[in-house]
Amino acid sequence: MEQLMQQAQAAGLSQDEGKSSLGAVLSLLKSNIPNEDFTKISQALPEAEQLASETDADVKSRDNGTGGLLQSAMGMIGSGGGGGTSGGVKNPAQMLALLSSMGIDSKQMMSFLPMVAKFVHEKAGVDISSYLNVPAASSDAMAESGSSASQTDGTGTGSLASQATNLLGRFGK
Repeated sequence: MEQLMQQAQAAGLSQDEGKSSLGAVLSLLKSNIPNEDFTKISQALPEAEQLASETDADVKSRDNGTGGLLQSAMGMIGSGGGGGTSGGVKNPAQMLALLSSMGIDSKQMMSFLPMVAKFVHEKAGVDISSYLNVPAASSDAMAESGSSASQTDGTGTGSLASQATNLLGRFGK
C-alpha cells in the first residue's frame, strides 16, 4: 500500500486523494471482475476490501444526499456487468465522476491508473488493465506508457467526458 501511495504522490495526488482514488478503482473492480480475482487482489493488498467498502459507503451517502443523482446520472451512461455484488462504483464513468467531485482531476487519475494496474498485476497476478483502459500491465508496456497513459481529448488536457467515454468503451456499453 505504501508503494502505491508513493506512486499516487508521483501522479500529483495527496495521500488522501491517493487512498480515495485507489478505493474508487477497487470498488469498480469489486463490481466488475470475477470474485476470485478480487479475492487475489485482497490477499495481495489487505486494505483492498476496506478501501472498496469505504468508497461504496461514500457513493451511497452522496446518493442519499442528492436523491441518487450520481447513480442516476451514471446509470444513463451505462453500467458495468461483472462478478461482484458491490453497491458502489459500477462503471468507469461513475468512478471518474466520483473522483472529480472530490477534486481529483482526470489527468491525475490517468497518470495513476497504469501504476495501479501494474501493481495489481505484479502483486496479485490479475490483469486489470482492460477494466481501466490502460496499457497491458506488463513491465515493458508500463515502461513505455508514460506518455500514452495520459489520454487526451485533442486539447491536451483529457476532459472528464472523453476519459469516461474511453473507459466505457472497455465495458462494451
